[in-house]
Amino acid sequence: MPPTIQMGMFVLGAVLLLIAIIGGNFELFGAKFATAVDDPRLRRFSGILGGTFIVWAIAGNVIIALVGARSTSTTGSGHGTLSPPSLRTLRRTPSAPALASVGSELYIVARDGTGTLYFTHGASPETFVNWDTLRGIRTPDPPAAAALGSELAIAIRDRDRQLYFTHGSSDGGFAPWQPLEFSSLTKPSLCSMGDRTYVFAVGIDNRVWRAALNATGGTSAWSKIPDEPHSGETFSAPASTAVGAFVYVTIRDSNDQLYLNQFDADGGYVGWLEMRGGAFSHVEQAMASVGNRAYSIATHPDGLVFFDYWDKGGGSHGWREIPGLQTEHGPAAAGLNNEVYVAVSSMDGEIYMNHATMEGSFGDRAERLGFKRD
Repeated sequence: MPPTIQMGMFVLGAVLLLIAIIGGNFELFGAKFATAVDDPRLRRFSGILGGTFIVWAIAGNVIIALVGARSTSTTGSGHGTLSPPSLRTLRRTPSAPALASVGSELYIVARDGTGTLYFTHGASPETFVNWDTLRGIRTPDPPAAAALGSELAIAIRDRDRQLYFTHGSSDGGFAPWQPLEFSSLTKPSLCSMGDRTYVFAVGIDNRVWRAALNATGGTSAWSKIPDEPHSGETFSAPASTAVGAFVYVTIRDSNDQLYLNQFDADGGYVGWLEMRGGAFSHVEQAMASVGNRAYSIATHPDGLVFFDYWDKGGGSHGWREIPGLQTEHGPAAAGLNNEVYVAVSSMDGEIYMNHATMEGSFGDRAERLGFKRD
């Protein structure tokens, strides 16, 4: 509310309150009110109206102060700490971020409300550098990220549903965006397996398709994951990760039930199998791997975030809540240095992260990373 309007409302309210109390014949701010109001009903109405104007004027100041305090609290220079990394234009991300481990560093990629991409990286959350801008393209969806050799690969979907990817590093810059020659109903998913990086997307048939990225540009031929034994139909982006020579992929069906598939380097599929034990999600999931262990992370319809895991060749251990994370969107996950990291765009508009070692559990609370949603 403009200050002039607030002041006018306050003065008018004060005048009406004085009329209600003393009935007139007073001066206020140099103005004289000589008329007397004797009707008690008019004076009562004047008091109610005057009090309302004063409350509105004061409430406007309180709201402005709160918004200003919140804006100030989300800026800062967080290099070397878990306080927010500085961002030249602090924006918000309206969807999940992407996580990826490349070499000994963890990368986070997020988009703001205009679709512009930003990224930060470090050996741990405590050492994340300042957010930097990734230029050249905008996206209405969450990005996807994974290692491509010694570089970071990022894939996105544009407003025409076409997929693109780039690769590079913070030191050497990123290559021009390359088309992936695929029209997808959802954002893509990326995962690395040795010297290969796979991209997954949902075709116009609501089925999952895959291809392999090429660091020199382009992909291998796209192929559809077979509909066995479940139909493979999905309504949100797939999630994927690799453990050894196996790649795991999860999807959700129209009933929000989660399904898991697996294939090896030669392309043989196990088939879509229902993930049991309360595996439900209304949005896309995330996957990550640490050593021989695969993690599946899902947002429950109530906004809480859960995880399950299994070792290669073994069974699942049951879904458990990750403390401190709550979101309307899908999570992001990556494994680095014997730890699994999970990040979300939380209900309050910030990006939060929690992590766990293979031998331990997730922390009791999540850390704020300093990228705010619009």
